[in-house]
Amino acid sequence: MQSSSATGLRVFHAAVPVLSCALLVAAVVQAGWQGAVAAAVGMVGTGVFLYGTWVVVRLAGSTATAGGSTRPQVAITIVALLMKLPLIYVGWVAVQSLGPFGPTWFLLGLALVYCVVIWRAVLAVRD
Repeated sequence: MQSSSATGLRVFHAAVPVLSCALLVAAVVQAGWQGAVAAAVGMVGTGVFLYGTWVVVRLAGSTATAGGSTRPQVAITIVALLMKLPLIYVGWVAVQSLGPFGPTWFLLGLALVYCVVIWRAVLAVRD
């Protein structure tokens, strides 16, 4: 018998691609290819934004350990930290040219990524 955390992780890993595809299909049905592009930009932009945050947190934690951080790690972290917000802004500006539903689907893609991150955090803390 498997533990609940193993089952929860298996469901999580199976559900994330399904949810992403469902969002893209709904965007195509409601707003055409422009909605799908806006949703994809929202998902990718937010994913990069959150990955940059994770790198900064991980690097900050590694400086407290014995080895510290190397110069390339620090450089990548600084670039990621500086590029996160402009990346989201550029995505927002770009999807506004995709029609009236562009910003809506961009924000739905952004919300999906944040919901997935919260879901994963709950699974990690639960067990």
